[in-house]
Amino acid sequence: MNAPNKSDFVKVSECGKYGLLPNTELWKIAGEHSYMAGYVMTPENIEFAVDEAEEEMRCLLADARIEFGL
Repeated sequence: MNAPNKSDFVKVSECGKYGLLPNTELWKIAGEHSYMAGYVMTPENIEFAVDEAEEEMRCLLADARIEFGL
């Protein structure tokens, strides 16, 4: 799946790292690789969804560090 273009997003987070598509998909758009980070029920909740996506990624990375000794 290709990452959407910046013009496809209906809202971008305050930090500018995440964008929201009309179908409620939350995408991380900053950095070398973009990826779908979750779903948002209403655009007003984008900042909460960004916080949750960031926390989920921190937990996944911590688990990987433990499992693979990184």
